[in-house]
Amino acid sequence: MSTPSHTADLARHFGAVFVISRTGDHPRKRTMEKGLGVCGIAFEFFDATMGNELSAEEIAAVYDEQAALHHKTIPRKLHVSNIGCCLSHRRLYAEIERRELPSALILEDDAHPLPERLSHLSQCISELPADWDLLYLGIRGHRRAPLSFRLKLHFMLPFARLLQPRKYRLSHAESSRLYLRPYSERLDRAGYHQGTHAYAVSRKGAAILHAQFARISAPADASIGTLILEGKLNAFAVRDNMFTTTGEDSQIDHEQKGGALS
Repeated sequence: MSTPSHTADLARHFGAVFVISRTGDHPRKRTMEKGLGVCGIAFEFFDATMGNELSAEEIAAVYDEQAALHHKTIPRKLHVSNIGCCLSHRRLYAEIERRELPSALILEDDAHPLPERLSHLSQCISELPADWDLLYLGIRGHRRAPLSFRLKLHFMLPFARLLQPRKYRLSHAESSRLYLRPYSERLDRAGYHQGTHAYAVSRKGAAILHAQFARISAPADASIGTLILEGKLNAFAVRDNMFTTTGEDSQIDHEQKGGALS
């Protein structure tokens, strides 16, 4: 079987491809092996930190509950699975720094590749600026701003922030970054998005995120999204998703049946 052309693009543009997954053999791993294998993508599994296996002392060392309760985009207590997910990504950022990789593609084990779109990755990469920090290869949530957004941003938001400052915490500049904004032919500037199932980071981006995750106060996708809103992460998204999700039962959802932190 011939190797798909986009495989060479992955090998050339990213120092490594990691798939975060629970240790041991399980269906999600086998699904990933099959999906990435069909695409000819070489990768390595990276053992996830499972939140329900963390001790109270380990959680206290990394989790800032007061900051979580007052987070500007998603103020609430975190479930232990959120903390484990953040630690998984943080450990991987440290690994990227340790290996001195120029960049890396990070996948979660529910990511599903779209081969016909991956074939355009080389062109997308060529449009990135030299100082890029993060590139989403698949996003959920906010995409294009609704037609009424500009009106709300310039006229309604200032009054809303005066009347309900605790509810409307984002500044004008932060609010303007909520949605995707055109950047080039195949790329958009990233906004605030759900999911961390498929994204690439440069070594500089990994260092920024590693520092951000030192004290956990929001789920991984919200922490990344907040950095983007604050203008602290030079982040982009491919215009056409190259990865979606498999729709298999989420390990996080399975863990959350046990209840939130109390």
